[in-house]
Amino acid sequence: MKYSNPLLVIVLVLFFNFPSWSQCQGDFTFKAFPSDNSGKTGKIELRSTQPTSGNYVFKVYKVSGEIILVSTKEAFSPSTIKFEGLEPAEYFIKVEWSQCQKTIGGLEGIIVNKKD
Repeated sequence: MKYSNPLLVIVLVLFFNFPSWSQCQGDFTFKAFPSDNSGKTGKIELRSTQPTSGNYVFKVYKVSGEIILVSTKEAFSPSTIKFEGLEPAEYFIKVEWSQCQKTIGGLEGIIVNKKD
C-alpha cells in the first residue's frame, strides 16, 4: 500500500497541533453590575470555570459607535477578574493566553445598565 506524502504531512500536523488546540478551550462566565447616577461605578466580573495556569491578558472594549479600549489587566492563572469604574454602555472582553484568544460578550455584548 502506498501513502500520499501530502496526506502524511496533514496527519502529522494535526497530530502535533491537537494538544495546543485543546488548550484553547477557555470557558468564562460574566456578571454585569449597574452603574449609579454618578456615572462610572458599573462593574463586570469575569470568572474562569476551568482555571488553568498561564499568563492571561484581559482587554475590555466599549462599543459606542466605535470600539474603544477601556481597560487592560494581566493575571497568572486567574479565577475571577473584576473591571470597575465602568459607565453605562455595551462592552465586550477579549481574553488572550498562550497562542489562544476568546471574545466574551459576542454579538449581544455585556450591558452595564444605569441603576433606577
